[in-house]
Amino acid sequence: MDISDALKEDVFKTLVIIIIPGALAILPFAFYAYYSYPELKTYIESHLLGAMFVYAFCSIATGLVLEDIGSRIEVVYDKIIKRSSPDHSTNWQTFLRTNFKKEPIGTHYLNSIVIRLKFELSMVASLFSFVIGLILLNVKHNILSTFDFNTSLSLSAALFIFMTLESYSGARLLSDLRTNLLSGVN
Repeated sequence: MDISDALKEDVFKTLVIIIIPGALAILPFAFYAYYSYPELKTYIESHLLGAMFVYAFCSIATGLVLEDIGSRIEVVYDKIIKRSSPDHSTNWQTFLRTNFKKEPIGTHYLNSIVIRLKFELSMVASLFSFVIGLILLNVKHNILSTFDFNTSLSLSAALFIFMTLESYSGARLLSDLRTNLLSGVN
């Protein structure tokens, strides 16, 4: 693998797992601050590049926290999965210790599912933050019409539910994949 390909992959993972959820989570709070503090609004308008840097930094910091929250949600999923698959934890620990002589093709698929799961889990926490910020923003500044506000809340709630269900489904899929990969090891 070329070093530039590895960097592209790492940049993509960082963008998907950390930056996008972090940027979404703080977006309404950034607008809240912008509309609430005239001095800040003036400063941002005259120092746009600096403001963008601060927003990017805050997005990354928030994204890292959201990834941690997502990991905690995954622990809850693992407990639920263990009820129907008693070997879930044992298989996970065995998988972590397994040194495959030849890497199974399925590990590439497993890695893509892990990226998707981490994104979905981060988005669950991100959407929760986004909705709280959107409510605060609209209560204080009434930026959205009632229809737009209700539509935004409904879409956010639908996306929250979708991401929650998809992330749980991904956690179950990973459990099954690890079991299947381990069955080929002897």
